Amino acid sequence: MKAHKRTFGWLAIVAALALVAAGCGSSDNSTSNSSNTMTTATTPTATTTETMAPAPAATDAAAGGALVLKVDPGKLKFDKETLTAPAGKVTISLTNTENVQHNVALKDASGAVLKEGALVGDAGVSTITLDNLKPGTYEYYCTPHESIGMKGTLTVT
Repeated sequence: MKAHKRTFGWLAIVAALALVAAGCGSSDNSTSNSSNTMTTATTPTATTTETMAPAPAATDAAAGGALVLKVDPGKLKFDKETLTAPAGKVTISLTNTENVQHNVALKDASGAVLKEGALVGDAGVSTITLDNLKPGTYEYYCTPHESIGMKGTLTVT
């Protein structure tokens, strides 16, 4: 009876090992089969090329000659060195973003001052309007800082 119990014990161990081995083998086959049958499809995507038009000159003809300037932060300069406007009524507005006072003024080619806007501090706006500006070249400038280069050219067409 002892021999029968030993044989039965060995049979139980072998059977258990066989089941474990079969379970592991089965798991590996299903994994490898599923990974072997898996395919990846790639779909080409359309590429859109966007062409940017060059930035227009600082002209605001659609607004009837209304031009906008800003102080270039940290520099005693305007953000634009050239402006273009149609003949007739022209308005130039300068938005100041600094604590230093600035304004906008305009003179003709002979140096005659045509108009000076008020000096304004931070968040202020200095505006000049000329009702009948003729075609030509003019200089716009900041009165206290013109001598150090805070100026630009306005071309009226």
